[in-house]
Parts: sequence; structure tokens; C-alpha cells
Amino acid sequence: MLLEGINILYLGLILSTISLILALLYIWNLHRIDRISSSETPQTLSYSLELINDAVSILKADTFEIVYMNEHALKSRGLQSQSYVGKTLHELIPLEAVKYFIEKIRPLIDGTQNKLTYIDMQRAEEVTVYLADQDGNARHIVRVAKNISDRIKFETVKDEFISTVSHELRSPVTSIKGALGLILSGAVGPLPEKATNMVSIAHRNADRLVLLINDILDIEKIAAGSMRFRIEPCDINTLLHDAVEESEPYAEKFGVKIELETHNKSVFVNCDADRTLQVMTNLLSNAAKFSKPKSKIIIMTSQTDEMLTVYVRDFGVGIPKEAQDTIFDRFSQADSSDRRAVGGSGLGLSIAKAIVERHDGTLSFESEVNKGTTFSFTLPLTQEILSDSAKAVTNELRGV
Repeated sequence: MLLEGINILYLGLILSTISLILALLYIWNLHRIDRISSSETPQTLSYSLELINDAVSILKADTFEIVYMNEHALKSRGLQSQSYVGKTLHELIPLEAVKYFIEKIRPLIDGTQNKLTYIDMQRAEEVTVYLADQDGNARHIVRVAKNISDRIKFETVKDEFISTVSHELRSPVTSIKGALGLILSGAVGPLPEKATNMVSIAHRNADRLVLLINDILDIEKIAAGSMRFRIEPCDINTLLHDAVEESEPYAEKFGVKIELETHNKSVFVNCDADRTLQVMTNLLSNAAKFSKPKSKIIIMTSQTDEMLTVYVRDFGVGIPKEAQDTIFDRFSQADSSDRRAVGGSGLGLSIAKAIVERHDGTLSFESEVNKGTTFSFTLPLTQEILSDSAKAVTNELRGV
């Protein structure tokens, strides 16, 4: 079933691309024909678009007047054939739907992008929107919507399966790990050297399995919106020192040192201390795994009037360009032998990004192959502390 679902995803991507190409050709021919005879229409391409299973719409970018809708687009909106002629988007669909669409294509309107894709869960559609500008003529917006009901069902079944398995495994695996730990500690008596080595391997693997299960359960909580956060003022320097202390033993396994370059002055941010520590230990463990032996990881901070930025820089293998677009996806692993060799669930960065975003911050990175990677994330500075600092400076200037 999993392979079948993957094949469906790839087939859907190919068909959506064909739909987009046909729509762009339709616009090009429309401009060309308009210059010859206003009574003619690009019938061949129109017929081709009718054969596509995607809902294709073409609008004028400046007025949102609808130029073309194929049969699937009309049916998806409950419209009759040619009922869109001479009408704008605002006249055909509810105002809330128009606002949602405009908000989603804001980067196209602002000119920062000319193509984007988003998921409309309410309509169960994967929507690709393209801004077309043909030879200086009026720009058009091409909207290609693919029904993804089957994909959503597949993802739901997959997530439910993973969640059930994780919950069922958590208790027995934790018990196994605890029992192996007791055996290693000598609680049941001394063990032969060979037996000790075997039990040690089993204990390490049980520990990795517990971490994997916890990651999967965290992803489930994030997706369900049930991950709890206790946001309060925290000294970022204290958190960073704790993260270094917790991560140093792991980094030492790879022959890597962690250096913390921060000021001694306390800087307070609004965050959940435990979740922020989780983000830091994740970034540090990644940096350690992919660093070169005898290299170092550097932690730095900077701040603006309202936000603090934490940087985690390594001098390792870097992230290949072909993997950078999906590095924050769930179960994502960069496709290189060096990265696969160190293992990992492929969930850590996805969890870290979700945690940072729940703090109204951002997580990003810069990377160069064979030179290293710098991850950075932002957290909001504590406003009360900022106000008190401002008052202190003002009083000092006044001589109070």
C-alpha cells in the first residue's frame, strides 16, 4: 500500500505539470490570436485542458477577471459552462475564499515569486499557482488544483498506523531498556566480557528506539496541535549552557568540541525552556554527527529590538543542494553516504522547526558542501525586561 501511495504521488505531480504547461500555452496562444482576430479562440489547447483531471483556471492578475475555467474547475465550484465570462473572482466565489486565495498567493502579488504550491485542506486540493507574463502583455494567474482526497486518506491511515505502533511499543521498549540498564549496572551479578558487550549493544539500540518513538509521538502531537508549551521569561545564556553540557558527551564520540560564544549579561526571551532545549540539543547532535573529526561547533547569538537569534555553526560535510528544499520535511534524510552512515530518524529538524514556529520564531540554515552548515533560529525577547531596561537607561540619563 505504501508503494502504491508513493506511485500515486509521483503520477499526480507529472499530471499537474502537464496541466500547467497546457495552461501557459493557452495564454500564449490567446495573446497571439488576440492580435490577429478577437473572434478566434485557441480551441485545440482548450480541448486539451478539458481532458486534464485537474481544475484549471486562468485570471487576469490586475483585476482577477476570469479568462478561462475548464470543466473540472467549473464543477469544483458548482458553476455552469461559460458562466464565468466577463466576471471577476469576487463575483463567483465567497468573499472568505477570495481572501484565502489572495493571502496564499501574496508572494506572487508582491513579486517575490512567480510560482508557488500550497495545500488547501478544506477543499482537499494541492494548488499550484503561476504568474505568467507574455511579451509585456497583461499578466495572468494560472491556478491548477489537483484533488488529493486519496492522498489525504493515505496519509491519515499511515499516520494512524505509525501512531498506534509507537504508542504500543513505547512501554515495552522502555521496560526493556530499563532492564538492560540494570543488568549492565551489575544488579543481577557480574557478566562475562562477551555478554557485557552484547548487552551494551542491545541497551544502546533500545535507547535509540526509545528516542525514535518519542520523536514520532512528538510529530503526532504537533500535527494534532496538542503539544503543550509553557511560555515564560527564560535566560537564553542559561539554556545554551545547559544545552552544551547535555550535548558534549555525544559530541565527544565524534571528536568534536562545542564552543559557546555569548556575553555574560543575562538576556531573557519568551520561551518554553524544555522545548527550546530540545531544539538546541537536536541542532547540536546534528552538527556533531556531520562534523569532521577534531573540528568544532560554534554557538553564537545576536539580537534586534524584538528578537534574539541563536546560531549553531559546524564545519562538516554540509547539506547537498538537492536536499536543501526538503531538509525540514518529516523522515527527510540528505542523500549522501556520509549522512546516511550516522543514522537518525529524519524527524528532528521537522520537530525543531515546528517548536520554533510555535514560539513565533523562524528556523533556517545556510550550507556549503564540504565547508559546513549554520542553523539559526529566532525567539522573541521578553518585553517586560526590555521595558525595565529602557526605564533604567532613561533614569540613568536623568541622574535618578
